[in-house]
Amino acid sequence: MKALMDQANIAKKAQDEVEEKAGVAKAIAKVFEAEKKEADAKMIEAQKELQDALAIKEAEIKVADEKAYVEGVADVKEDYKKQPYINWKEQGLVNEVRDQGGCECCWAIVGCAAVEALYNIKYQCMELFQLAPQELINCVKKEAKVCFRSSINEGFRYARQYGIRRELDCPFKAQKQHCLSKEIHRPALRIKSFKNIDKEDEAGIIEVLKQQPIGAGIVVTEKLKNYKESLFPLSGIYEALDWRCKSRPSCHISGWMWDG
Repeated sequence: MKALMDQANIAKKAQDEVEEKAGVAKAIAKVFEAEKKEADAKMIEAQKELQDALAIKEAEIKVADEKAYVEGVADVKEDYKKQPYINWKEQGLVNEVRDQGGCECCWAIVGCAAVEALYNIKYQCMELFQLAPQELINCVKKEAKVCFRSSINEGFRYARQYGIRRELDCPFKAQKQHCLSKEIHRPALRIKSFKNIDKEDEAGIIEVLKQQPIGAGIVVTEKLKNYKESLFPLSGIYEALDWRCKSRPSCHISGWMWDG
């Protein structure tokens, strides 16, 4: 009988130990859970503080950018006032405007005009140097059968790789013709490089115009169309542009005027 009692006591003691350990494990689990909730709360709070700080910093950067922009515009205006007007055409260093006729080749005409104008300015030519946009029409896309739309940059790339002939060697016909071999008529010049200017960089555009005319593209919008003669009072630009054009007509900018 005593042996049975001893065994029962041992079993009870073991059970108590198991239950005690289970209680400890539950307590530890609760502590871990509480610590996790506290850590999550702190993480959420830290993330909110970070987001608030970033929002404040972004606002500060925006204010600084706006201030810099205003100051930059003011600097540009001051530069304009120092030299409020330049017109390379009036200085006799830009060739006459060409009529592209029914050939969509304004890109070729403008590309040549920009290069030849720089040449005329650099060497102060008494007799204006003139390149052949007809060669670009003929050779930029040899496989083309008719006039085609392209870009000023494509013309510049061709001039950099192959060079361009003079107008006398390849007269303008306003239609696609066969591309002649360079062995027959060697190019008059080859450009080394060209650079694109950010359309938003007004100061940069003006700085380049102080040195030479530039080629540009006009985005034809309804708003621009509605300006009509109020925007181009005596220039003839309004009549010259084909407002039906869905692409970006090229133009040759040969100066600027600051009016206020």
